[in-house]
Amino acid sequence: MRDALAELAERHSEVVWVGDSRTRVGEYRNLMVKSNREEACRAVHPNSPPHEGEAVENCARALAAKVGRPAFVTVGAGGILCATAHHVDHIPAAPVTGDVDIVGAGDAAAAALAASLSVGAGPAEAAVVANLAASITVQQIGVTGTASQKQVKQRFVEHAHLWRGVCEEAESA
Repeated sequence: MRDALAELAERHSEVVWVGDSRTRVGEYRNLMVKSNREEACRAVHPNSPPHEGEAVENCARALAAKVGRPAFVTVGAGGILCATAHHVDHIPAAPVTGDVDIVGAGDAAAAALAASLSVGAGPAEAAVVANLAASITVQQIGVTGTASQKQVKQRFVEHAHLWRGVCEEAESA
């Protein structure tokens, strides 16, 4: 299946392709991938424990190099690392208060990434939208959370200061 996806993604590069796999994210080729820090590090260092800080950035770059397209690595409350083989941008998360339920946050982030990229957002812009969607989803306790367009816009307005200049700097790097 991954070989067929790699071939399709190579043949149809005008289409946005995003892969998300808990255990085999490093086996994708020719499509962008979304993983969390543990999955990204395991994809490039199979027998090592999860990494922190700069080591996670190194894993993100290595994962992007391995798959041949950008890698988006979620780092919990730290946001998302948006990586190419040679560069990593840290896109901060929207702050969340109160109880959280992380179930579904990664799926919300992946869906927001794919949707944003599909309508022309750059990788950093898509990561901002993914962070917004995940920040809303984690506040929905005990249910499979969702984030409406209205909620995402409102959360952006509340925290826009976090991303001033981030997308412009990332897209020019």
